[in-house]
Amino acid sequence: MSIIEFCGILGIHGEAKEEPVDLGAQLFYKCQFDLSLIGDSENKDLLWEIVLKVTGWIKSKHYHILDKSIDMTRLKCGTGKTPFTEEQGDGKRITVRSALFQDGETLEWAAHIDEDLPVLRDEETHINSAPRKWTTEISYRSVSQQDEGVFSLILSYQDRPGFLGPVASAPKASVPRLVRFLTADNNLYCSKSNFDIEKMLTKVAVQGGTGVIQASTFWNLVVRSDREYPIVYIALDKETGKPAIDPAELDKELYPNALICYPTNVVEDGAVQRACPIPGLDCHPDSVRVYQTRPNFTRKGIREEIKRHRYFNRQYMDNLSGIVHDASGDPLIFLLRQALSQDVHFYETKEFVTVADVVRHKKVAGIKNDLEAADERLSEYQSRINDLRRGIAERQKALQKHEEHQNAISEETEDLSTQLEDERNRRLQSEQDAEAALDLAEQTENELKQRQAEYSELSQKYYSLTMKYHGLNNESNTVEGEQLRNMLTAELPEVFSAGGARLYDSDRKIVELFAELYDDRIVVSDRAWSSLKECVTSPSLCWKAMMMVCRPLWQAYAESEGNITEIFRQNPETLAGFDVALSEGKETRKSPQLMRLRELSVDGKQYSIEPHLKKGNKDDSDSIRIYYAWDGESRKIVLGSIGKHLTNYTSRSIH
Repeated sequence: MSIIEFCGILGIHGEAKEEPVDLGAQLFYKCQFDLSLIGDSENKDLLWEIVLKVTGWIKSKHYHILDKSIDMTRLKCGTGKTPFTEEQGDGKRITVRSALFQDGETLEWAAHIDEDLPVLRDEETHINSAPRKWTTEISYRSVSQQDEGVFSLILSYQDRPGFLGPVASAPKASVPRLVRFLTADNNLYCSKSNFDIEKMLTKVAVQGGTGVIQASTFWNLVVRSDREYPIVYIALDKETGKPAIDPAELDKELYPNALICYPTNVVEDGAVQRACPIPGLDCHPDSVRVYQTRPNFTRKGIREEIKRHRYFNRQYMDNLSGIVHDASGDPLIFLLRQALSQDVHFYETKEFVTVADVVRHKKVAGIKNDLEAADERLSEYQSRINDLRRGIAERQKALQKHEEHQNAISEETEDLSTQLEDERNRRLQSEQDAEAALDLAEQTENELKQRQAEYSELSQKYYSLTMKYHGLNNESNTVEGEQLRNMLTAELPEVFSAGGARLYDSDRKIVELFAELYDDRIVVSDRAWSSLKECVTSPSLCWKAMMMVCRPLWQAYAESEGNITEIFRQNPETLAGFDVALSEGKETRKSPQLMRLRELSVDGKQYSIEPHLKKGNKDDSDSIRIYYAWDGESRKIVLGSIGKHLTNYTSRSIH
């Protein structure tokens, strides 16, 4: 996909903005798995089956709405608004929103459920605890076949911010009942990487058997390169024959995010480990090993791959109890839940959609349909115009011949002169009709150009909002992260340079984009905006310079200690040719007049913008200077001038 295609699919109207991330929320549970209808199911609509389970789950939790009528059709079809909101006198409130979008073979549905619980009051002290809100985000996405898709769930909670009083203790770890409702539904087949979720807790033996998988099958699952779920193997203590941790308790907290396996007895434990096909990948007695997703046991780098599959021995597990103080039970189970049922990043993929995402996708499709309809109308008008032009040309040719003939005999008869005048009037009327048709075509063409310009502007705005919601500030070593950085440092700068707009217009739009995207890192002063009027830097270089300010330069100040210049240079994101100067030359600093040019006042605060980011040595399209100051209180970089050099001792001497 090209960068133009990537930005194009993100175009939306300004009213559908991404919901802000609630920084105060505590993540409780996440899961994602595949759903499909079984062959003999009476219900042929998988989404409707999910809506039924969601409705039943809500009523099972809140008995006060058992007799209420929930509009399940509206809950399924979605409007982006609230299908129902139910309040009780004790402060309990249930709010549900949903949205549905279908485009060809792709179907997306999302629901957002908020459960506001009442204030908790201690019976002995009569002290109130902060009200707590639980938020459940449900996602369903299907491609190609409407009887199968991907189901996702994220559950979090938050105690009311700013409440003056204690907060309730952290809830006990558990699996939401909605997940149990779905996996227990006889009409549904639930799986992860084609593995039945019902078998996520299983025993292992060499020969296998009822409820037991064979050792060969187990190791084939471990080394399977497309496996999307982790595997936890729990070995036995040779002396006691007991598992290193309780498999059933672990399953209660991880289900269905991981396959949990343990041997039937000590003898089988040893036999299973001897069947391990790769040396160093086995699990020792009285230990636990976690086999991560998507393994790659190729010969090149096999040692590093083996290390990725963590191994926990008895000594490690015993030492955890003195370190992990938040765990009410087994500390290793507590850590495994954090890693495998909470810190699961499927929400960063296209398979997880929120209500806002679904509404946005519907609006994007509407815009595309409008553009296609406008193109069709324009083609129709152009065809009509061409027909009119041909007709006019033919009539003009005929009129010209007739007029020549009439001129030849006009002196002989008044009747023929009258006919000639009538023909001239008809010709004038035909020309007026043609001009009206041309005006209509020009108006239609201008309307299409305006819609296309609006679409392009909306594409850029949504590009910045989406990058911010999906973690643009987070560091990533994945292939997707590398592609994103390449887009930011190479493809997008070239798009702005190829736009054909004036340098000032392009550079100002670039600064506006970064000021909005990194409003938590930079402040663009009025003086900086004004300096852009004289900026002659190419849009591509301006883009890269703003990237250097907002990322490696900001990180050098905010996340490091020491020499700012060296930290900036050593950052892997720093592009070649860019450097930072923290002060001017000696002769410039001796001049009060020149140093006053490097003083900046923003909202009553005084700054020195002597430090500057630089590239190139001239005031041309291949050079840039960005003068700035670091505000330690707000942890932001204040920009004072963008583009050309500020006058210094050398340039003053030249002039």
